[in-house]
Amino acid sequence: MLELVISSLFFSSLGCQLLMMGNSIHRSYIEIQKRNEEEEEVLTHYEPKEHFGTEGQGNQNGSAKARGWEFKIVRANSDLFRNPTILHQLCREESQAGWILLEKLDDRRVRFRRAIAARQKIRPETLSFDPYRCHYGSSGHSKIWFATLAFLLALMIPAYAGYWVMSQYLNQSPPESAPLPEFLPK
Repeated sequence: MLELVISSLFFSSLGCQLLMMGNSIHRSYIEIQKRNEEEEEVLTHYEPKEHFGTEGQGNQNGSAKARGWEFKIVRANSDLFRNPTILHQLCREESQAGWILLEKLDDRRVRFRRAIAARQKIRPETLSFDPYRCHYGSSGHSKIWFATLAFLLALMIPAYAGYWVMSQYLNQSPPESAPLPEFLPK
């Protein structure tokens, strides 16, 4: 691929370069997604072996629901969880719904767990957030709009500047009329 990029420099094919670079970026993004999915689903496996019901219940009919954990992964569009203050704020909010921090996968993903029995103890209407949310922070749409605006301005400003310079140049010099050939009658 490097040979194609270098050869396209000689032929001034910027479109081919952008296409190849975009394809390369897309492939690396898909590889990262697959790696993250493997880390979340395959490599980390938890068995619900412990009993988390109240004492004295034994193996009654409702105790099957009291065993085990439920898990969730909270994601952010940027590296929000690098900041310890934001991570602690998220943990405080999630603890209101009974979720316990299990692991920080990276600066964008955090895994929580809670006992399945805690599901009945928590009343979602008293919380200011969805207890099963899987996204934290801004949606990231503002960054997309800003990048789009910057891209359009990067195209429009040089085009307008070139138009303005050429119009000024053409307006300064008076149009010269071509002399009539001598064989034409006047």
